[in-house]
Amino acid sequence: MTHRNNFFARLLRGMLKLLFGLAIDVFLFGLLLAVLVMMLGVTLGSLLTGRRPAPLAVFSQFRQTSQRYTQDVVDVQAHEVADTPKAPASK
Repeated sequence: MTHRNNFFARLLRGMLKLLFGLAIDVFLFGLLLAVLVMMLGVTLGSLLTGRRPAPLAVFSQFRQTSQRYTQDVVDVQAHEVADTPKAPASK
């Protein structure tokens, strides 16, 4: 009796693994297909209107903004700082 129960349990477990694997495959294929259709639509829309695609324009704006706010590196001559502070100059 236990051999039969083990057999059916393994069979059910294998069928569930197969079912979930197929469900994941179908989901990923659908997601890939949706992304491809969206990219095709954006590309065709940009070709018809003659404007750059919106995601490309946003990323180029980010790049321009980051380049505007980057600071230049300036080399300076190093010198030692005295441990005791100097007295203020009297007038």
